[in-house]
Amino acid sequence: MKKILIIDDDRLILKSLQAILMRESYSVEIADDGLIGVQKALENPPDLIVCDVRMPNMDGYEVVAKLRHNPVFSLVPFLFLSANEGEENRRRGFRLGADDYILKPFKIDDLVSAIASQFNKLENIEKQKKSLVEELRFSLTRTLPHEFKTPIHGIIGFSELLKNQDYRSTLSADEVNEMIEEIHSAGKKLHDLIETYLLYSNLRMISGVEITLDTTQIEPNISIEEIAESFESLNPKISLRLELENPHTSLFISPEHFNILLREIISNAFKFSDGTAPVTITSSCQYDFYTISITNHGFSMEPEQIQRIGAFSQFNRDKNEQQGMGLGLGIVQEIIRVYQGTLKITSDSIKSTTVKFSLKQIFA
Repeated sequence: MKKILIIDDDRLILKSLQAILMRESYSVEIADDGLIGVQKALENPPDLIVCDVRMPNMDGYEVVAKLRHNPVFSLVPFLFLSANEGEENRRRGFRLGADDYILKPFKIDDLVSAIASQFNKLENIEKQKKSLVEELRFSLTRTLPHEFKTPIHGIIGFSELLKNQDYRSTLSADEVNEMIEEIHSAGKKLHDLIETYLLYSNLRMISGVEITLDTTQIEPNISIEEIAESFESLNPKISLRLELENPHTSLFISPEHFNILLREIISNAFKFSDGTAPVTITSSCQYDFYTISITNHGFSMEPEQIQRIGAFSQFNRDKNEQQGMGLGLGIVQEIIRVYQGTLKITSDSIKSTTVKFSLKQIFA
């Protein structure tokens, strides 16, 4: 049975809505004060919240802002009951995390329909999550064995040849050294694959957990320049253009994760660039966020591919063969999520792709 919490300082409305929604087979908790409503929500999280806007002690805007800061309530639908608040206040409510407004006076059928609509949305989200989990499981079982086995076969194959006394006696010193180099290269690749997988798994575990950092002074321009120029040196046919602002800022992210974020995105930009235009990296500060935008030309993504981005996804692998588990963008997503940033990927028909991400700045 779905649980609904109603918060309203009008006792008549509270009791009436409680009786009506209980007849609709909902379990209903009531609170006649915003502070009490928040306390009840924290003690016994509901599946949906209906809240009045204008209340003493704590109004509806404060209630939704308080609860949305708690990850438990990130997907709990929040419906405001209000008189005509005006467009600006409605936008304020939506910015804080409200899902819908029911204007007073309202028809009971409208409220019941709005509640049903929100629960239908949640069911659809749950179905999509299950579908993505199944897709991830399938990709995992299909991709991991191949990616791990390739270097393992190289290590075992070349080491067995070197162990064979009869065969080894026929090899020159250069051939032996070449085999040793192949074993070392395969071992390093296997090590990198395992480290990447462990990094992704660790990020998944801490995703949604509140992160506390000391104020870390990062000079993002230095990191961007060093990492971008290292990839440019490996790809002499692809030029680089940097348009960076504000060289000194403190970001809400560990330096290690910031550099991983840059490497994954910049690596992809060079990997999928055709050299017809430079890889362009820009940075800017706006409000409390520091934004980095990385654009390359040569490979475009369909909207449904962007929507499905996650771990173990490699798009158009038949046309753009790239080794690896496809964890890069999955790791990017998890780092952004852990540090409460934003990520947007856009792609157009002229094979231009832009990855833009923003991170919080820390002000002393």
